[in-house]
Amino acid sequence: MLKTSVNANLSRIVIYCRSYPLARTRLNRKKGIYQPLSAQEESIYWLYQYEPLKIDYPIKIDVTYGFFKTGKLLHPVSPTIGDIDNHIKALLDNLQRTDHLVDDRFVIEINAIKTWSTSNFIDIKFWRIK
Repeated sequence: MLKTSVNANLSRIVIYCRSYPLARTRLNRKKGIYQPLSAQEESIYWLYQYEPLKIDYPIKIDVTYGFFKTGKLLHPVSPTIGDIDNHIKALLDNLQRTDHLVDDRFVIEINAIKTWSTSNFIDIKFWRIK
């Protein structure tokens, strides 16, 4: 299990995989309404590799989504990358699923950036708010 970088006011997790936005809800005859997870399974796997933070206090999150650059776009705004708000929703859901966050209501502020990179990654910093 990987150690999460932690000090008094900051915890950090870096995941080296591609971020996928939260897919829209689907309707199934048997299950009713459900949320597909298939694209997010890789980031969930990597989050499970870290010791759970079990955050149950107010925090601010700084997250950087790095995408491997393909094509000629100056900024990561391609439809295949998705909207930043859907990436944030997926991240919060996955942090709860993997016991890093007890509840996403403890997140007071989020700063998010999408950028091109030489590899795919998600860099998450958790700042304790006093």
